[in-house]
Amino acid sequence: MRQSAAALALICREEHGRGLWLARWNARWEAYAFVGGHKRPEETFRQCLVRELGEELGLRDGEFTVRGAAPVRLEYSAWSKSAGEATAYVIELFDVEVGDTSQPRIAADRRNRWLTR
Repeated sequence: MRQSAAALALICREEHGRGLWLARWNARWEAYAFVGGHKRPEETFRQCLVRELGEELGLRDGEFTVRGAAPVRLEYSAWSKSAGEATAYVIELFDVEVGDTSQPRIAADRRNRWLTR
């Protein structure tokens, strides 16, 4: 079975008393998804998260904070439409806070959206 490991950032903010989560348009999937991506074999999940936040949002370590002691780890199997085969997924979800100075850069990129539940 194909293997896939990834790190994702759960970036939340409050607006008018409700929670909003940052998602980014993925053209390949034709859908919005949480910011993150595939882990390289030589990376830890946290290193992957830092790299992906840089690649996708232009953030550098120090412009965001990873909250909590440990990420949430998900392990499951599902059919991958893009790969065309059954895949065993391992995903670590990190609670990430983005600094106020980075907010305008995130808002300026039309691929980013703050989504409600």
